[in-house]
Amino acid sequence: MQTTHYNEFSHKLGHAYRIAVVADTHGFKNDRVFRNLKDNKPDIIFCLGDIVYGAVIRNQSFPRGKNWLNEFPYAVELIKTLPTIAPTYFVYGNHEWLLSEDDVRLLQESGMKILDNEWVNHGELLIGGLSAADVTNYWTFKKRFYASYPNYKEGNLEREYIAGDSYENRKAPDSSWLPEFEEQNGYKILLCHHPEYWAVQNPYLKDRRIDLVLAGHSHGGQVRIFGQGFYTSGQGRFPKYTAGVHEGQYGKMIVSRGLSNTSKIPRLFNPIEMVYVNLKGNTKNGRENA
Repeated sequence: MQTTHYNEFSHKLGHAYRIAVVADTHGFKNDRVFRNLKDNKPDIIFCLGDIVYGAVIRNQSFPRGKNWLNEFPYAVELIKTLPTIAPTYFVYGNHEWLLSEDDVRLLQESGMKILDNEWVNHGELLIGGLSAADVTNYWTFKKRFYASYPNYKEGNLEREYIAGDSYENRKAPDSSWLPEFEEQNGYKILLCHHPEYWAVQNPYLKDRRIDLVLAGHSHGGQVRIFGQGFYTSGQGRFPKYTAGVHEGQYGKMIVSRGLSNTSKIPRLFNPIEMVYVNLKGNTKNGRENA
């Protein structure tokens, strides 16, 4: 595991904060993650989704049953442990689309604050969460479908969703709330699982008035040669946004390479990564050396 620290300064802040970014654990063991967090003592933890792993393509078996989280005991361990280390905020990644209402209730009861296309205040910080399109659109489809067919019991609703809605519609996140978020005063942080939302597809976060976007999903491009990732979902071959810092018109995006591997291709020259963002403000209040 590689630990990467980024230092950011803003005149909007009067305190310093150490932010931990936990991304793409996919139900794997968390021992190294917990040790790393306890050693680095973050003030806030941002969990960027994909804490589970679920099939998302046609002709692949879907999970059955009421509680998908129960299939991933290490994911349950993660959501229960992170809030005991520091205040934790969570945003849905694409693999969370199969979670049930009971799963969401378990997330809420863990002590995490779920940000589902909304924002909250954390001291001086405004923290927003842009849910993955797969989650927003499938859950909307599911509610609409059951309202129309309340007695539907047979078949596979996930397959009906994939077959019945266009790919373009399924891949569009709900960005309708972002303009209001942009208008807020203060230092704005957006948790966004997908780095392609930065400049590859809507909502083009690169041009929005947001100070810091935090993303994962890309797993560093799986194979990295001379700092260039080879492939990631949403950006294709030789993707641009797989790791590091990317400058926008008003702010920056920092991309984590993630904490697991779900591909048949092994990670090469691309260790898993814990990311910390040390935010500094105008005064020495709070953490002195963040």
